[in-house]
Amino acid sequence: MLHQRGYHSARILPGMSGSGMYWRVAIAAAADFQTDNGHLELRDWDSAVNYTTGSGREFADSRVDVSTSPDVVADLILSCLPRLFAAEDDPLYAEWYAKLMRLVDEHDSLPIAYADYFDDESGWEIGWGSGIRYPHPPPPPTT
Repeated sequence: MLHQRGYHSARILPGMSGSGMYWRVAIAAAADFQTDNGHLELRDWDSAVNYTTGSGREFADSRVDVSTSPDVVADLILSCLPRLFAAEDDPLYAEWYAKLMRLVDEHDSLPIAYADYFDDESGWEIGWGSGIRYPHPPPPPTT
């Protein structure tokens, strides 16, 4: 929903907790990410909207569930990310993300970019342990 609103600089970093019990995702502006030795890393986890399935329905200081509309979730994210601007255009990432979401829907599984003992050389995985891989996100455009 954020990309549809023009917030192409919105990025995600999904993964598994150290125990492997919970899925996590960090959502932040592209400027808050860096690539280190080919691995996508968040510079400052406090600058992101963070969610873990261990938190249940708690997300961005609110409660959400399956009946919460994508527009409401997008508004919650935007309220927590003051450094995210709609003026930044990155159609390559938006297209990459849209294809990722189609694959996530098709397999009814969450994307994984990192986990303990996870080799991300072949890209992200769709569904923990599935072996279904998706390429790494494209780098942000240079200005």
